[in-house]
Parts: sequence; structure tokens; C-alpha cells
Amino acid sequence: MMQRFLRPARYTWSLTSLISLTLVVVPLGFSSARGDKQLDTDVQRVIAQAAASTVRIRIVGSSEDSSQAVTSQTTTGVVLTKSGLIISSAFGFGSKPTAVLVEDADGERVAARRLATDYVRKLVLLQAESGTFQPARFSQRRWPVVGEYAIAAGRLYPGKLPSVSVGIISAVKRIHELAFQTDAKISPVNYGGPVMNLDGEVTGILVPLSPRESGPGINAGVEWYDSGIGFAVPAADLPEIVRTLKTGRDRTRGFLGIRPATENPLSSDVRITTVLPDSPAETGGLKTDDRIVAINDIPITRYGEFQSIVKRAYAGDRLTFQLKRGGKQVETEITLADKLVAPAAGYLGVIVGDAVTDGDQKSVRAHLLPGAPLARQTDLQKLNILRWNETDVTSALRLDRMLRGLLKDKTVQIRHQPEGSEQTLTIDAIPDGRSSQLPNVDQEFVRTALGTDSETEWNTFVEDIGEDGSLVWGYAPTDVKTPATGVVVLLGDATTPREAVRNQWQDVCRLHNLMIVVPVNDEKTPLSREDRALVTEAFRKAVFGRALDSRRICLVADQQSAELATEILLNPESRIFTSAAYIRTWPRTTGIPAQVISEKPPSLLILNGIVQSRTAQALRAQAISRVSEGGGTVVQSAAEGGPTIQESIALWCLTLKAR
Repeated sequence: MMQRFLRPARYTWSLTSLISLTLVVVPLGFSSARGDKQLDTDVQRVIAQAAASTVRIRIVGSSEDSSQAVTSQTTTGVVLTKSGLIISSAFGFGSKPTAVLVEDADGERVAARRLATDYVRKLVLLQAESGTFQPARFSQRRWPVVGEYAIAAGRLYPGKLPSVSVGIISAVKRIHELAFQTDAKISPVNYGGPVMNLDGEVTGILVPLSPRESGPGINAGVEWYDSGIGFAVPAADLPEIVRTLKTGRDRTRGFLGIRPATENPLSSDVRITTVLPDSPAETGGLKTDDRIVAINDIPITRYGEFQSIVKRAYAGDRLTFQLKRGGKQVETEITLADKLVAPAAGYLGVIVGDAVTDGDQKSVRAHLLPGAPLARQTDLQKLNILRWNETDVTSALRLDRMLRGLLKDKTVQIRHQPEGSEQTLTIDAIPDGRSSQLPNVDQEFVRTALGTDSETEWNTFVEDIGEDGSLVWGYAPTDVKTPATGVVVLLGDATTPREAVRNQWQDVCRLHNLMIVVPVNDEKTPLSREDRALVTEAFRKAVFGRALDSRRICLVADQQSAELATEILLNPESRIFTSAAYIRTWPRTTGIPAQVISEKPPSLLILNGIVQSRTAQALRAQAISRVSEGGGTVVQSAAEGGPTIQESIALWCLTLKAR
């Protein structure tokens, strides 16, 4: 998989090729006063000076893929001290490496160890066990100047000089003011390497951040590597970062524990709508309807300013909030936590149907999932719900909101109307958690609960994505409006013939009103994590204009696309994908902080194969445990025997609709 990332020949230069640099580098809008030959000379001088302090790092470790015993990866680092303290990007350190090897100033390969990781700025601190090292020279400026030249260096191959690309500083204070931006061509080989000015000073360390904050793992942001957009953590931030990492303590994101009135960064409505129980926000005295006026004396006039401060803060940081509560000004200090403990949600197994009007009386039809808690309280498969505790149920939206607000061990009274007179069901202690088994339902229940229309026409569609040859195809109803359609994104079928995929899915799709979407990259190869942006764009293209059942949208991954699925699934900025099915594989959660999973706890279906090694079983169990501890739900089923893989996924999607 890494071979597709490590392609430096497209956008890096050796020292000998710098002679022709003027044909490639001089940015638009730049003065030519310095002269092409002078620029060549300056860049050559900077790279020669940086050679000893820009080191090649080899990461060797066990793979989560049981079919591949050992992985090996190359990245770049910058020397901080003569004693062998090295800063690098966290890229490549997703799993616990068996060995880390660094090539010192003499070209000798020496052992190193990871001291700690900064998961916000995606940096890792290494300590070489021996060797000769020459520290880099760092800029003392807080930010580089927009428009100045940026020289990026990286080491893929052994040699006297690193590879180099040249561009300009295109923006500062990017990614919540964590980084500056350069248009120098950046590949994953450059990550951990320096960005330098023409004076030879290191102005920043290259890291795989993303303006869309496109993932929780240390590899998030890799999809931008060939886009003319690269990011670097300013050198001015390194002293504070290194002080903490030298102690062996990881730096993780801090959590507050509120839900805002909006997530529009331009909105001026910076108001709290929910304070999570047992969170730093509750402990610090924040309340519903508080308006955030300032944090640490920095005025907050729009949500984006609030978001920027909180998202660059670490667990353990203390923030002083100035609030407007009613007509009063309130100030409180809050210490951010390393994780949030969400209250246990209740579960009844209700699929909300349509509103029903009988004369003046209104109710909402509810379908009871067989074997679920509410179904065990009655012999009925459907209820017309009139009242929920003291509230009349007059719309499907109102009933849905009540079900979403369920908490474990609470009492609820449900007034409903079966054949004849009204009746009341009382649930004294609402249980939590969904069943770990797939439901046993007949086709009639599926059609009724999902509103499936057997007369609906279906067809295969193909859409181009951009001009690079990538595309998306799928199988979907011709009627794009009704009823709302579930979506299954097949990540492992990019190279499978369309007819074969359609034949496997078409009956299940028609019964469950479930369309399939298959992204295909420009190389027509199996999808990997660098195709993350393609998957999102393919989904948007395929479902544009359609009425979607948002609870029945899931990713389906095989062994090769498991890492891709996990990174998309746990992306905190995307609320589209919250569910994924893994066929004979498991989510790749190694290297992802626990609090990231708890921030967006996923729903998973694990379809286990019959034959698995002990190593594979252990890795799968570890991943499932990690997801469960983070508040996610996991259903396991056999991939062989019983329902087909397609039927199992469709039944699981049906359970996702229930609350």
C-alpha cells in the first residue's frame, strides 16, 4: 500500500537537477530581482547545510494484516540536539513499531525509540540510542512571511543529500492556527522533514494535517500530498512541544463536553444547547443557553473562533470562559479532559413509521424489531403511539426525538391504540445497548417497516468524477425522491466486474430499499487510504438529489480497504458515515487515541471468516474491545453459513434504523 504513496520522482529534485530549477520553481507574482542563478545557488547552499540535520528514518513493525508479517516504512526527521533527539511527523507510527532506525550524519544506521506523540499537531519525538548528529538551525519568528520562498526536504533513499522541492509560503495561521501552508510539492516522504527559508533556517516541520481535518488518525491529511497544499507546524511551537514529549507523556486533544447551537463557523450564535453530564463543561459550571463571549480574554464573535481555540487545546489545558447568562456576565475556569464519558443511552428497538390521523386523533405508527426490548413487552409488531409520558405524539419527528433522548434505567409510559381501546405500556428501566445478534425477520416485516414498493424500477448508473478517469457506479431506484433510500458504499469492489456485484446485491437492494455505491479510482486498482477524498466525492455524486435514509448509510470493507474505512468512519468532521461492515477483517484502530473513538462512536458489523490465525483473532478482539470501550456498538456474525453477506449487511442496516 505504501508504494502508491512513495513516488518522489514526480515532484522532488536531487542536487544535480537543481540546475534546471528555474524552469519549475519561480512562483507567479515573484520578482526576478534575485535572479535565477542566484536562486539556484541559494537553494543548493540551504540543502547542503541541511543535509546533516535532515535524517532518514526506517520504521519496522508488525502489521495488523495477518497475511503480511512485517511492514517497513521510510520517513524523514529533523535533528534537535547532538545527543540524538529527533522530531518527526507521527506519519508511519500508527502501530507500535518493532524497531526504529535512524541514519546519522555519518550515514550509520542506529537504533532509536519513540518517546511520545503529539496527536494534535501530529508530531513524534525520537531518541537515538547512539550516533553522530548535527542539530538544525531554527527560525525564531512566530510565523514565516507569506510569499517568501519555502524549501522542503525529505529522505526516501540513502545518500549524501536529501530530495528537495521549492515553493512559497502561501498562508499562515491555518488549521485552527496550528500550521502554516506551502505550495511546495509535499509527499509522505517529506512528512517529518523541514521547511526552510533561503537563510537556511527551519521555519517548520511538515505534517499531514488537512484543512478539512479529514480524519482522527496520525495519517489524516495524506490525501493532500499531491495537491499543491502542504502544512507545517511552526518552529516556534517546538520548544513547548518537546518539553512535554521528553517526559514520555503523549499530548492529546482536550475535550470540553458541550453541544453548540450551530457548527457554522461564520455564525454569531455561539451558544450552548447541551452540557454533557460529568464533563469538564458541567464541572466548570457551564449551563444550557450560556453565550460564550470570550475565552482566555480572546473575544468570540463567531463559532469558528470558538472552534479554533478549543480544537488546538490539549487535555489538561485550563481555559477561562467569559459568558453571558441572561443579563449577567459570568466567568469560570475549565480544565479540558482527555476523554468524555457519554451517558448510557437507552434502547427499545422501535422503527418510527408514518403519522396516522383518525378523525381528530393523531398518532405515529411504530414497528417493533423482533426480540428488541419493547417487542418483549407485547405480542404486537406495530403500535400506533398516541402519547409518550406526558407528551402527545403528533408527528414522526416528535417520536423520533423522544427515542433519541432515551437514557438507560429511565421509566417511560407509552400510550398506544391497538385494535379496540387505548392501552398503556410502562417500561420501568429502559435497557441500554443493542442486541449483538442479527434479527430474525420475515420479508413482510422488512417491506412494512421500510415502506418498500415492489413496483419501483431499479437501474445501474455510472458517473465520472473529475477528468482523471475516476468514477462511481451503483445500483439504485429510478425514483430519486421516495421512499428514502439506504446506501451501502462498497470499498472492496472497485475491481470486481459490475455485473457480478449487481447480481449479488440486486434482490437484497430491492427488498430493503438499499442502493449500492462503488467508487473506482483513476488507476482502477483496489482502494487504499489515499482514496479517502475519492470515496466522499463518489458518495456525493451518486446520491445527489436523492431522498436518503440517513441511519442506513454504511461503508463495507474487505481486508485491503479496512484502514480506509476506519479513517473515514472516525473522521470527526464528517457525520455522513457512522457505520461500517467489515468482511473477514476488522477496524484498524491501532494508533488512534481512545478519545477520538468516543467522540464519534461507530456502529460496526464484523463478518468473521471460518479460518483465522491466532494473531488475527487477537487483533480483531483488540479492535472490537477498543471500539466498545469508546461507546461504539459491535455486532458479530459468521460470513459463511446462514444469511448471505449481502443479506446480513441489509439486516444489520435495518437494526441501525431502530432506536
